[in-house]
Amino acid sequence: MVERSANVAAMSAANIVARDYMAEGDEAKLKRAAHSMVRRLASGLALVTAKEVLRQTLVSTFRQELSDPQWEPVCLLLPRLFWHLGGLV
Repeated sequence: MVERSANVAAMSAANIVARDYMAEGDEAKLKRAAHSMVRRLASGLALVTAKEVLRQTLVSTFRQELSDPQWEPVCLLLPRLFWHLGGLV
């Protein structure tokens, strides 16, 4: 997941930097811009991707574990809890 995000970020950054810094004569400035852009793009993509996988795993685990009748009172509170957590469900 992280490797894929890094690859996508590197390809995207290469295209953007090549276009935006085409006339730049300073190679060091070009490398700094590319490195900074790849780092930010990769971290953003990894976060978005990991967040969705984590959400799906949490929901699946909660559903499995809370299907036991002993947890019925807790299940009645879950919609309110998820709403407070930002609508994970």
